[in-house]
Amino acid sequence: MFDADRKIQNCAVAALAEALVALDVSVIQATCWQKLRSDFIEKYTPLIGEMRDARNPNWHKIWTFLVQIIDEELLRGCTYMNKFLAIVEMGFRNPDHGVRSEAFLCWRVLIKIFAAYDELASSKRLRLLLIPLRTSQSRSSHVSGIKLRVWWYLITCLHSELPKTFDNAVEHFLIFIFGGGPQGLATGLAHNYQSSRELALPCLVSLWNVDSSEPLHRLMRELRLEPLTQPSPLMSSEVLQQHWRPLLAAAVAGMKLLTQNDSTESEQLLLQLLMRNLCRAMFRLGIASFNIACCGEIESSLLSPVASGGRIVRAVFNTIAS
Repeated sequence: MFDADRKIQNCAVAALAEALVALDVSVIQATCWQKLRSDFIEKYTPLIGEMRDARNPNWHKIWTFLVQIIDEELLRGCTYMNKFLAIVEMGFRNPDHGVRSEAFLCWRVLIKIFAAYDELASSKRLRLLLIPLRTSQSRSSHVSGIKLRVWWYLITCLHSELPKTFDNAVEHFLIFIFGGGPQGLATGLAHNYQSSRELALPCLVSLWNVDSSEPLHRLMRELRLEPLTQPSPLMSSEVLQQHWRPLLAAAVAGMKLLTQNDSTESEQLLLQLLMRNLCRAMFRLGIASFNIACCGEIESSLLSPVASGGRIVRAVFNTIAS
């Protein structure tokens, strides 16, 4: 994999990718693990770092393979976890958009391993995983889209722990894509890139989903976004009572985006689902402060001078009729 000839290197990487599908990691760890682990740390990590700096796209593939082989051992050994994390952290700081997007792909694998061993909800682990998601600047549509996908993947992996981790994982995700928050950001990622908007709006509706929705599930599948447990873990009286403000702020921002210009068929569906979920949350969960604020926002949208082609009016009456 580290051969100077790129063709040989590519073939070796492809071969290992296929081998990993059938590889039993436990057999390796029971036989030659001590020697391999030493090579991974002392020999391979510096070489991967050199490949990253040379903008060789195989760096993140090899990093991913080795981390998958290390598997649960990664959670136990501080030394080799730090060695591998340092490679990716430098990738986040790289000015090259390609390297930065590859670093996020590495991060997704790390999330997958933590989730497999129920380590995600640990405050220490979650804080670590959120660092690049909350701090790394995304100055291109491509990097931003991958970052959004990885962050959403983290949210879906949290499952029933989502309410407990709302402040760190969900609220900052909503601010990232829709703006708002303590700093009062006027816009978020969904306002800046059309490609990110197409990903962000279905995620928003999923977080609000009071009932399971096959059309939404199908749309998520078409966009290659992981489905969130339905109904949403956030749609309970206890959770909404505590977190309705950032959720509603994101819903209002999403509603405005969905009524701008000419909407696609998917956007019309999302607007209908969002409005339906807002109304069902009001009717079923019975949070007085949320109900008052939500009705006020819907009224403001209906009276807004900004033309929306009557889409909000239709969405409201369709919700009432259903």
